[in-house]
Amino acid sequence: MDAICIRDVLEATGFQVRIVRLLGVYSCPHRLEESTDGNRDHIVGLNVGAEAIGGTFPLSDETTVVGYFSWDDVTRMDVMETPVERLRDVCFGQPAPVVR
Repeated sequence: MDAICIRDVLEATGFQVRIVRLLGVYSCPHRLEESTDGNRDHIVGLNVGAEAIGGTFPLSDETTVVGYFSWDDVTRMDVMETPVERLRDVCFGQPAPVVR
């Protein structure tokens, strides 16, 4: 799992990271993703805490600005509920991984 997470972070952000710990496991049978070929998949999401050990955050067509945001800022942003739920768990959750 670590190698996949590390690769995904590098591809998405340009940062090389070291996985610190598992933060949460998310699975909901009512949340299905449908692919272009019509297959419907049940997604199990893993959130991990990571420490940046190298790299830089490149701007691109998908990312035009990088910043840090307070919890109040996040609650006012127009974002999907799933990442907000996971951020809430990390910011206000227990030290043990969350399982939902």
